[in-house]
Amino acid sequence: MAFGVVPIFSQGKTVPILFKENEHGFTTPLNLIGTTYQADPIDIAQKIEVLLTNKKLLRKLSRKVYNFSRATYSID
Repeated sequence: MAFGVVPIFSQGKTVPILFKENEHGFTTPLNLIGTTYQADPIDIAQKIEVLLTNKKLLRKLSRKVYNFSRATYSID
């Protein structure tokens, strides 16, 4: 985010508090498979495709996440 990279993050206990869907990136659900949680690779691929095919959205989210990370976190 500090470089303007739009994240695709998994849902967890702190993610809804720290990041907003469609503002700071995209969330992908975690599914319990056996004893481990896994993200759906198709869902991730679809979200990447949205960013690659919608340059306006990519630029908008990139600016937002860059500004958010600079205002919220330090490089240190």
